[in-house]
Amino acid sequence: MGQYFASCTSRLTLLAIACMSLPVPAARAVAWGGNLIVNGNAELGSASPNGQTVVPIPGWSVTGSMTVTTYAASATLPDTAHAGINPGSQFFTGGPWSTVTQAIQWIDLAPFVSEISMGGARFEIFGAFGGIADQEDGARMVVVWLDAAGQSLRTDTLLGPNIFERCNRTSLVNRRSDGILPSGT
Repeated sequence: MGQYFASCTSRLTLLAIACMSLPVPAARAVAWGGNLIVNGNAELGSASPNGQTVVPIPGWSVTGSMTVTTYAASATLPDTAHAGINPGSQFFTGGPWSTVTQAIQWIDLAPFVSEISMGGARFEIFGAFGGIADQEDGARMVVVWLDAAGQSLRTDTLLGPNIFERCNRTSLVNRRSDGILPSGT
């Protein structure tokens, strides 16, 4: 049985609320019809008071200074009115020191082998991605679908907006994609 990992990467600043769901037949919908990413909305754990201190992010393995902060924690950060998909009170940021940060999460799909092996199992990935003012920062979410041997079958990527799409404003923009899990996942 395969697995996948979700990775959120940023250059300078990452602002993301990321979710992934795998809609399935009604008999298993409760088991895995929701978000399989742990803490995909950055609501678990404490937040940096201003985005300039690094706090642990439950559920994620982090490199660089990626952190979590609250909306409108400083004048340069977005408020919930510019937050994209169903904001809570916290969100991911690239942090204060690193030019590249990354958060990775491995998710084992072995419990869903029977549904996936029938073929046609669908997924949806979505999130709110953005950046700060006229900074050319960027965010993305990458899902790599793996087979049982750990070999990559396919990669799905959500790219955050560039400064022109954000109109040089601090904001988050909704992105989504869906599809069928690759055979052998």
